[in-house]
Amino acid sequence: MFKISKKYNIWLLILLYNLYIYVVKTITFNAIAYSYSEETEVYSILINGFNKYSRQNNLDIDIHLNLLTIYNSSNEIKDYRSTLDFILQKDYERYDFIFYDLIYSSRFGSNLLDLKNIIPEEIKEYNPIFINSTGYYKDKLVGLPIFLDFFVLYYNEPLLNKYNQKVPKTWNELYDTGKYIMEKERKKNNNNIIIYNGFFPDEENGFCSLYEHIYSYREFVNSTFPDLNSLSTENAFKIIKKIKDDLSSDEIFQMKANFAMDCLDKENSLFIKFVNAKKTNSVYKKTILPGVQEGISGATIIGYNIGVIKYIKEEKKNKLKSVLSYLCSKSMQRTIIMEKPILSAISSLYGEEEVCQKIDCEIYKNIQPVFRPTSIVDYDNYSNKYLNYFNGYLFKNDSLHDSIRNIIDLTKIHSISIGTSENIVGLFTAISIFLILACIIVSFFFLLYKGFLDYFIFIPIDFWIMSMVGSVSFLSVCFLEMGTVTVLKCHFIQFIMSGSFTLTVVPILYKLIIDYPKEIKLFEWISSNRYYFLLFFSMFDILFNLLTIISPFKVIDKIIPDGQNYQVCSFSVLGNIILWTLLLYKLLIIIGCLCIMIVEWKSNEIKYELNILFTIIFIFSFSLILLLIIYIFEINNYIYIFILKSTIIVIFSVSNYAFIFYLGINMEVCDKNWSKRTINVNKVKYNIDISINTSSVTNREEDFTNFNNPSNTTGY
Repeated sequence: MFKISKKYNIWLLILLYNLYIYVVKTITFNAIAYSYSEETEVYSILINGFNKYSRQNNLDIDIHLNLLTIYNSSNEIKDYRSTLDFILQKDYERYDFIFYDLIYSSRFGSNLLDLKNIIPEEIKEYNPIFINSTGYYKDKLVGLPIFLDFFVLYYNEPLLNKYNQKVPKTWNELYDTGKYIMEKERKKNNNNIIIYNGFFPDEENGFCSLYEHIYSYREFVNSTFPDLNSLSTENAFKIIKKIKDDLSSDEIFQMKANFAMDCLDKENSLFIKFVNAKKTNSVYKKTILPGVQEGISGATIIGYNIGVIKYIKEEKKNKLKSVLSYLCSKSMQRTIIMEKPILSAISSLYGEEEVCQKIDCEIYKNIQPVFRPTSIVDYDNYSNKYLNYFNGYLFKNDSLHDSIRNIIDLTKIHSISIGTSENIVGLFTAISIFLILACIIVSFFFLLYKGFLDYFIFIPIDFWIMSMVGSVSFLSVCFLEMGTVTVLKCHFIQFIMSGSFTLTVVPILYKLIIDYPKEIKLFEWISSNRYYFLLFFSMFDILFNLLTIISPFKVIDKIIPDGQNYQVCSFSVLGNIILWTLLLYKLLIIIGCLCIMIVEWKSNEIKYELNILFTIIFIFSFSLILLLIIYIFEINNYIYIFILKSTIIVIFSVSNYAFIFYLGINMEVCDKNWSKRTINVNKVKYNIDISINTSSVTNREEDFTNFNNPSNTTGY
């Protein structure tokens, strides 16, 4: 009895010790994955292999896998993406590893660890083309491909041999071969034959098919993805529509994966496009997809990455290297590709004799991979609309050029330019402004030629010139609004608009002050120190514009659904406070002008001038209000915005110059008292320290006498 108890106690101690090792000492990592087919279910191989390896080497590490499939879950791929979104944002402590679709490195990257410093040696084994295009988020390597796949062309070898046809290397060859065999088979009453399925379902697989098809129309093997606004893209669209119209149907082209798999199980199809990782009927062989010419092809890379959630506990971080070194090792990749018909990102494996005895390495060596533009913000929406615009052409007979233009507009940032490739708005505006500038310059030299400036009395000549410079510089904003938006441009536009306001409005304010009917010491000081007066306002402009450097402009993209994207200048909260303070300061100047006008309205001598000045102030105020409305309220059309801004700027600049010009000249033309004009011009010239050449000292004394006697003057 005693012996039995002792033996029992020994086994109990052993059991408790093992439980301690497994439950207390063993660190468990949790992972989640989704498998959409038996052929690509590699996760069990990975996890079971590691757990076995861990026990054999006493690593005290265990990985628990939550594997979602079409058999144990109602989730589809989109639902799995949403599941990962939730895990990374709300339930991040539940899992340590995630296996995610490689197109979502940008989507999930901010929540994943950088793997470069964890397993640097293993990373060196991977083809940089694959990991650079699928694993990076900004400068972090957040994912490594566990398995990859791509689309191939399955062909019915007995059917091709029956009609002595070769495997097509180009899309034109596929069309010709398909049409020839279709006609032959229909003569034998085989009307159910599938010539080509196209594989353009209304989902991500359809976008993959489209993207690689366009890529197969590049000019050379090493050429980059064709420009969408090119003849290559147009030809790619045309040939696939021709194949669909003549050899297939809308219904067949839009069928999903189940249809392709069903075709590959039967023998009544000629060409079927589908993923490489698929077991098929023995009559089908596979090859790379055709291209625009022999030797050129395209294969969109699909697959899943492994990523480590950055919120992983500290005690587990110390074990990460051991886990990832095994899961991402070359030996593990070798095991996977020899068991499953998938692609590995470690390209050197396809040069090993052991591997190539098991699989056909040539097709893996010959694929010409293309990677989807997953760095685009909201890639899912982008790929969906991209495919929809193409489908409009392929299935709904939308215009080819409209479809391509709509696709381009999804990512293109539009701007106004002087060129006419998109519209003539920029060119028309530039010509109009140059004509206006020419008129201003000609009118100025006309005044010099006719000697009118000698009799210019409305405001000092130098202030009149400053006002003209303000009007001209305000026009320059139209040119800054053209082309690519930059931070520097944003600051220049604000500075020029602020400075132009000062140069155009301050001379008017000065005129109102010197004509003020009551004696005010400040006004008297301003009358004799106009440059300090101008400098005072200019310093405010400089100060406010320097303050904006503290919180500079940002250039943001305005993404317009079903429209044309463009860029705008945007401020932070602090920047907006500074901007609105600057606008308030300008508003106070306008209010000051209006208050002085009200007081001076009683003077019959300057009522005519006040009418013109009030019109100038009104036009400027109205222009400022309109510009603020454009700034505050969103107008989702960059052309309309530019036209409105340019029109407002031109109206203000031209009206300001025209009214000031008219006031100065009209008062002289209407005044027939030439001696009085001569007296006034002498007065003005003394104020700006310009000497008048006179023939006698008596005339100079008379001038000074008139200068000190305001009753002898008319407007200064």
